Amino acid sequence: QGKRGGGSMSALRRDVTDLGQVPQAVADLLKYARQQRGDEVHCYCVRLILQELLVNACRYGGSGGASAWIRADAEGVDVMVMDDGRGFCLEKTLQRTGLLEESGRGLFLVQSICAGRMRQNRRGNCIRVRFKG
Repeated sequence: QGKRGGGSMSALRRDVTDLGQVPQAVADLLKYARQQRGDEVHCYCVRLILQELLVNACRYGGSGGASAWIRADAEGVDVMVMDDGRGFCLEKTLQRTGLLEESGRGLFLVQSICAGRMRQNRRGNCIRVRFKG
């Protein structure tokens, strides 16, 4: 289920198959971030990012499952969440979303926390963010 690997900078991966597994996956990934960075405010933001992206992936992506990776270094934290769905257009979703909207609000918050350092793959089923708290 979880894996570490990748050169000089380790990463942690957690796979979830349904929404019920999201809290434990977020806790595991956040524990990794806390060990790497230690700052509580930083960890709160990372927790929010993980929670929003994983919940969205489980709710709207393909089979209801998703994978999340986290990697931390002295400069910040990288998070990537991917599902097996058809994808969506992040730019369009963010253009029509605000804090008062129910749909898309989590993505809007993630983008705000990451100061725009949010990217999506071509298929639209994977989001990467860089948080420099």
